Amino acid sequence: MQGALLAIAFMTLIGVPIARTRGLQGIGLAFLYGSGWMFFALLALSLLHISWTVVAVVIAGLLACLVAVLPGSRQPSNPATRFHWLDLLTLITLTGFTIFATIFPM
Repeated sequence: MQGALLAIAFMTLIGVPIARTRGLQGIGLAFLYGSGWMFFALLALSLLHISWTVVAVVIAGLLACLVAVLPGSRQPSNPATRFHWLDLLTLITLTGFTIFATIFPM
């Protein structure tokens, strides 16, 4: 459980320089971009027949941060993000699953 939470946190941190946005939308985009980058990084490691060691995965993850920090086109963020009523259904579903997975014994 702790390993999975750390993996989620580190994928989110890797995705922050790639997403270049702020707020809740930025956190979601950072996780998606970070997980996508790690998918391609692990795919590249597999195709190059490099074993998945901690050092190799960390170098592959930090490579994304270095590439994203290079000077390039910066897109302006849209601070006027509004929530839709369907977002409430998603929040209720996530809350219900969280309660089911963590509080109730299996």
